[in-house]
Amino acid sequence: MTRKRKLKRRVRERQARTGESYTTARRQVVERAAPAVPLVELVDITPQAIALGFRCEIAIASTLAARVEPAAVLARVRDELVRPHADVAVARMFGIAFGLPSPRLAVTAADAEVLQRFVDAARLGATGASSDGSLLALHVMGRDGLVPVICMVDDHAPLVLVEPADWTPTLREAAVRPRLFVSYHGRTYPVGSKQFTIGRGADVDLSLKDGAISRVHAAVIWRHGGFFLKDLGSTNGIQYKGMRIDNKRIEDGDVFVLGQHELRFTLAR
Repeated sequence: MTRKRKLKRRVRERQARTGESYTTARRQVVERAAPAVPLVELVDITPQAIALGFRCEIAIASTLAARVEPAAVLARVRDELVRPHADVAVARMFGIAFGLPSPRLAVTAADAEVLQRFVDAARLGATGASSDGSLLALHVMGRDGLVPVICMVDDHAPLVLVEPADWTPTLREAAVRPRLFVSYHGRTYPVGSKQFTIGRGADVDLSLKDGAISRVHAAVIWRHGGFFLKDLGSTNGIQYKGMRIDNKRIEDGDVFVLGQHELRFTLAR
């Protein structure tokens, strides 16, 4: 079987499982085949960080952690953000890192080429923030000299630190993650950060008062560059276009049925 036919077969198999369109299923199959960059989440708990209120988690690529001491990276990012800046991109990162209100700066697909040029410049030693406000290039003293680092803003997760060599389309997609909203009974709810839970229990993010709904029925999870609705072992499951699904990538306008309840999801950049 040729490579092209193998890809087509895998896409069709995914479609059968998820109900996705051919284009969406193909994108997911291709993205999953690409090597991922393992990330480790850290928190700066030094007295300096505590005194400043620097409280956000930072995800650092394992390849970067192997070249520099994680503590040195955290300190470098913290020091760069607290240094006086007139740059709105750095100010935005400061707001996120220090838990302050920070306006979202739009990043569009048209910016991809500009962002790539920024990363290429960082490889050659350039520093500073990208014009769209999603990236900051800096350098950290590592075990074998200065190491270039890209700091990416992610509204739904920690700041992400990688080496320019680890810049991938998947990571870029994380940096420009869209916002997700769910509409239910005439009200619209923003989907929060790491995991947005749905069920009839009192401790979920969206409560559906219905005996056919499990206490923690489903969750919206961000992975592989997209939002997914995942069944958490519920009794009555999730319906999508008449099919029961275990999990599906959420596309703009998707409607899912949980019990007698319709949930409509909307994506916005």
